[in-house]
Amino acid sequence: MANSKKVHEFIESGRVGRAAIPGKHGGKARTYTFLPIVIEDKPGQLAAIFNECAQVKVNIEDLSIEHSPGQQTGLITLALSSDDAAVLSEHLSSKGWSVHTARS
Repeated sequence: MANSKKVHEFIESGRVGRAAIPGKHGGKARTYTFLPIVIEDKPGQLAAIFNECAQVKVNIEDLSIEHSPGQQTGLITLALSSDDAAVLSEHLSSKGWSVHTARS
């Protein structure tokens, strides 16, 4: 039980420390919604995603890209506000992009 308490205290101190780190532009840390989108591994795919974001006026806060070894696709995950994630998901789906369910 003592180890369980120490682990809990350690995790809680990490949460408190993380909450003290300023967010974007030094402001309060924000919560993002993450929207995974499958992209083809070919030139212009990132530009196309960014152009679609501009068309519907959504702001990308952050992104990550994963490649699948042996596959001709990748996965880009965009960090957005929850409202922007909903707008972009609907827009991209209507345009034929392979959009996965957004997660918080």
